[in-house]
Amino acid sequence: MRIVRSVLLLALALTVGAADARAQAAAGAPTAEPGAFRPLTVGSDLTFPPFAFRRPDGTIAGFSVDVAWEMAKRLGRPGVDMIETPVAGLFPGLNAKRYEFIAAPIVVSQERAQQMLFTEPYMSMGLGVLVHSDDADLKSLDELKGKTVAVVRGSAADGWAAENAGKLGFEVQKLDRAADAPYVVVDRKVYAAILDLPLALQAVKQVKLVRNGFTVLTGRVVAFAFRQDDVAFRNRVELIVEDMKRDGALAGIYQAWFGAKPPEGSVMLTIDAASYGPAGFPGHGPK
Repeated sequence: MRIVRSVLLLALALTVGAADARAQAAAGAPTAEPGAFRPLTVGSDLTFPPFAFRRPDGTIAGFSVDVAWEMAKRLGRPGVDMIETPVAGLFPGLNAKRYEFIAAPIVVSQERAQQMLFTEPYMSMGLGVLVHSDDADLKSLDELKGKTVAVVRGSAADGWAAENAGKLGFEVQKLDRAADAPYVVVDRKVYAAILDLPLALQAVKQVKLVRNGFTVLTGRVVAFAFRQDDVAFRNRVELIVEDMKRDGALAGIYQAWFGAKPPEGSVMLTIDAASYGPAGFPGHGPK
């Protein structure tokens, strides 16, 4: 008799619980996210400062890390599990469901958007023109005419310089390491050095005799990448990205790590309130 009574009580509890859940859903009450009681799992390459790296004591730090923790907090998740993955393994790891999305600076492209689902962009990639701290900022790139500019061989800046050196009239000196760029400026071996903007801003923090004299936005943008079948969670995270843009949290994390405000015209300062995903790419659609 006790067994029958226990079964009846359990069935009643389940029925009441289901009814409560339906009532909450009908009333528009928030429901728990899938996986709400476990850490947010994200994939990232931990050898790419200042985005994600290991400190000497073994702790993980960086811009992408702080952004992921802020997202976890807003999702109601108890922390972040950062799955260390080399760049070449990030996309296979995502499709193998080793993590929920990629929290690394993934540049949006047509080819990549065919294979994964992107949020709206959260950062514009560009180039920083390092100049000596005693020199004035450039008012335009035309001021490079007749000067020698250093770039790192094989970098985005190298490609940009190949396209623009003739038009703007500057000479190019190629370096093998980004770490050498600020020092050839300090030693006056070149007038300026052009690096990917994050690397340029990091160099300014580390070498006091250089500063970023000009920013070139290249049109490339960075977004968070999800599996193509994970539309609902992509949309949920995108709304959080927009909230972080709106309340300044994203720009604050950027300034903490790069020592400067997001450049004027950056997608970090704009919100696409009408649609999900990056405009002009697969996965873009109305809200």
